[in-house]
Amino acid sequence: MKKMCVIISVLAVMSLMILSTVEAAETFFAGYTDTDAPFVVDGDLGDWDEPDFIVAQEKNEKYSASGKYAGTEDLTVEFSSFGDKSYLYFAVRVADDAMVFGEAPVGTPIHDDCVEVRLYEQVADDTPMKIWVSAWKAGGVRLEGREFGKGVSYPDLWQDKGVKAEIVIEDDVYTVEVAVPVELIHSLGYESTERVNANMLVCDDDDGDDVDTIIQWNADTDIAFNTISYSNFVAFPEIEDDTLSESSENTREVEVVLAAPDINAEVPDYDVQLGVARAFEKAKLYDQAVSELEKVIAESSTPEIKVRAKSDLARNLFIINDFTRAKSLCRELLDMELAPEVELNAKMVLLSIERKENPKPPFHK
Repeated sequence: MKKMCVIISVLAVMSLMILSTVEAAETFFAGYTDTDAPFVVDGDLGDWDEPDFIVAQEKNEKYSASGKYAGTEDLTVEFSSFGDKSYLYFAVRVADDAMVFGEAPVGTPIHDDCVEVRLYEQVADDTPMKIWVSAWKAGGVRLEGREFGKGVSYPDLWQDKGVKAEIVIEDDVYTVEVAVPVELIHSLGYESTERVNANMLVCDDDDGDDVDTIIQWNADTDIAFNTISYSNFVAFPEIEDDTLSESSENTREVEVVLAAPDINAEVPDYDVQLGVARAFEKAKLYDQAVSELEKVIAESSTPEIKVRAKSDLARNLFIINDFTRAKSLCRELLDMELAPEVELNAKMVLLSIERKENPKPPFHK
C-alpha cells in the first residue's frame, strides 16, 4: 500500500498585543501553515474550505449613493483568508444582480464593481494599503490600488511588488483571489503575520455611471478595520508518491512524523493528537480524522482539549455529510463559554449545513 508522510509542526502560540488608535471591532481566526499553502491563485475558490468563509455586510453610509442599495438581493459578500510563510491569501465571493466592469478610467476601478482589500499598519493612524481587484471590459483581471499612506495610484503598482490576483465572473456571482507577499505586511510594521489589521470592501455599480453601494466588513468610520488572526495551524500533507491513487474507502496507511522547532519542548499528547487529526483532514482522510478526534474526546480529561476536539469533529462530520451528529455537537458547544475561534467554527458549520439542506444555493438568485 502506498504511504503518505504527514509532517506536523507543533508550535507554541504567543499572544501579540496590537496597539492602535482605532479598536478593532471583530477578529476573524484564519488558518495558517509554516510551509507553502497549496492554493492556486486563479479566482476559482474550489480549494478553499466553505465553513471558513464569513459574511461582510455593513453598508458604508457615507460613500454609498442614497436609495441605490436594495439589501442582500442586490449585493452579498463573503470572504476568507489564509496565511503561509510567503503570502497572505484572500478569497472573496460576491453575489451581484447587475455587474459593471471596465467602465471607470485607469486608477479608479472602485467606481465599477470592485473588491478592495485594505491592510492597515500595526499602529493604524494613516491611509491604509489598498489593493483593488476588478476586471477589464474585454475580460481579464484588473489589479490596481494605492500604497500605504499615499493618495495616488499608478499602473503595475502591485504587480511590481509581487501581489497576485485573479477574478472569475459568472452569471450573477464573481469570485476573487488575492495573494499578498509577507514582505508587504512587514512593511506596515508587523514583525509577524500572527495578527493583522484589515478590512474588506466591495464596491457595487449597477448602471455604469458611478459607484452605487459600498459594502464592508467594518464600516464604522473612514479608517475602520477588524483583525485577522492567523492562528489556526494547518498541517498540509507531503505525499511521497504523486501517483497515489484514490481509494474506494476513506482510509489509507499513513506514516505520521511529528516535528517541533525545539526538540526539548514538552508537547501535550492530546495537542499532538489534535494536530494529527487536522493532518488527516487536510489529506482528505476524514474517517481517520473522525476516529482520532473521537479518541481524544473519550480519553482526555481536559475540558479545553475536549472542546477543541468536538469543534474539529463537527467540521469533519459536516464534510462527510453526517449532519445530524455535526448539528448536535455544534449546539452542545454553543451552549458553553467558548473561545471566539471555536464559537465561530460551530456557527459556520451550522450555517453550512443549513445551506446544504436548503435547495436554493446561498449565493445565486
